[in-house]
Amino acid sequence: MSPLIPDIVPHDAFSPAPADRQRWNDWYAEAFKISSARSLPLLPDHEEQLSAWIAERKRVIQEAERKLKPPVTQDTWKTYLIAAEGSPLVKIGLAKIPEARMAQLQTGQPMTLSLLWVCEGDYERKLHRWFADHRARGEWFDLTSLGDPTEVVAAALEGIKASER
Repeated sequence: MSPLIPDIVPHDAFSPAPADRQRWNDWYAEAFKISSARSLPLLPDHEEQLSAWIAERKRVIQEAERKLKPPVTQDTWKTYLIAAEGSPLVKIGLAKIPEARMAQLQTGQPMTLSLLWVCEGDYERKLHRWFADHRARGEWFDLTSLGDPTEVVAAALEGIKASER
């Protein structure tokens, strides 16, 4: 067991997998830091203190877990419109982080891509159906005959939302 994992944990009761060992060590180090700051013993001296000790341990564990939570990510799906420089085509897509998706797409594109429009929510399929007659290939559409692609897609989305009410 790792030197940070206490001997009070039976080896057969909990033995973290190598992938989990660093998270366990981080958690235990944070819990130990919090306990030390509060001058808490790792184990109570008397049996009657056990329930109070367990309750405080739970609070320490919760505080350590709150501090060690991964950074908050964008959990909301977003529908986006991406344009390829020098091309009439735009991509209607879906991603949690459209900027990251555009960066992924850029690696396979000789033209510079730009993010034209983003809307919270999953409207990708509905917009694909709305513009089915203008599909060039896959998720790429030529909307130039309808006007400015950003305005056209925004207006279509308003129509879609109105029909859902």
